[in-house]
Amino acid sequence: MDNSEQSDYKEIIYLDQIELDSALAQLEKGLKESIVNGDVSTQQAGESTTIKGNMSGTLDGIFAKGTATMESEIASNESNSEGISKTINVVLNDYKIERLIKILDKTESITVRNSALESQDGEFILLQSEFRLTDFELFLNMITSKGIKKLMQTIPAENGNPTWNKGIENGFKLSANVAEMGKTLFQNNILISAKDSISYAERKNFRMNSGQLQLLSGTNRSIFILGIVESKLGTMKNDIDEVTQSLDLGLQELGNITSSLSELVLTSMGFAKENDRLIKPIAIYF
Repeated sequence: MDNSEQSDYKEIIYLDQIELDSALAQLEKGLKESIVNGDVSTQQAGESTTIKGNMSGTLDGIFAKGTATMESEIASNESNSEGISKTINVVLNDYKIERLIKILDKTESITVRNSALESQDGEFILLQSEFRLTDFELFLNMITSKGIKKLMQTIPAENGNPTWNKGIENGFKLSANVAEMGKTLFQNNILISAKDSISYAERKNFRMNSGQLQLLSGTNRSIFILGIVESKLGTMKNDIDEVTQSLDLGLQELGNITSSLSELVLTSMGFAKENDRLIKPIAIYF
């Protein structure tokens, strides 16, 4: 895997902390998230607290060299100690992404793909690609808003053609039905379409809200997706015809109906194509 094109700075827009920590803990046989063997001296004066000292120790799973030295002198009120701790944790958590990439590079028993079509189920992938975001929930809220019709009606007509008519209204209703189905099938996920793949990214793990994510629609940058390939589109197990026919013989395939409908929506609406890989992302960044 060649990461030479990546810069030292990453604009992280998505981070699944649980999956990241799990991968590091398993690959490093345990993960320590705090500084050990530390020596901290404190002095108090009035309502303020001064923290001054030298802390050094092992940061297993945090820094590649495994050691760090920290010197700090911080004057603050009583609430700042908690804030300092949170700030340090955030910085270290971000660095774990780079740490995991380096470990995966060095682990001979693990294959990390940078091409979706070459990947197998269960393999790690670090994909760089152009991308599209699809937020069915946001689209549904917009398309069913009373304001959208009022806005369209206020736009001046061109060449005698009104900006709101029965045909447009029917188109909006069809779009709303598609969005409703997408919201139901891909609950709490924003879909990221990239080269030969589609990632199911949990809404709660984004570092940008739905409004801010719209800023990315016009970017010319490629995105990096670090994750795990879970399956691919177009397998016989999720073929909608096979699943519906098997229901005539019993309900053993009932659980596959949702997956089959999800694939049908993705492929028929042009979000993805057969053999595209389905990815569970760990981190997404520029």
